[in-house]
Amino acid sequence: MKTLFEIEVVSQTTETCRRCKHRFSTPLNEWSKKVLQCCEYKRGHNNAGYKTIKVTDRACKNFQSA
Repeated sequence: MKTLFEIEVVSQTTETCRRCKHRFSTPLNEWSKKVLQCCEYKRGHNNAGYKTIKVTDRACKNFQSA
């Protein structure tokens, strides 16, 4: 039987912040169960000067595999 479409599977190897060496976790405060994910290279105004990130974000140019 003849196929209508040929589909090529393209593997995307996009790295995320989850596997980055520069990501670290810190508790929100001593009473909270929440944990913040921060990046050492991205500077922000909160969380001791580090920017809060999501681990599913696409990795930046400073990405290094952990």
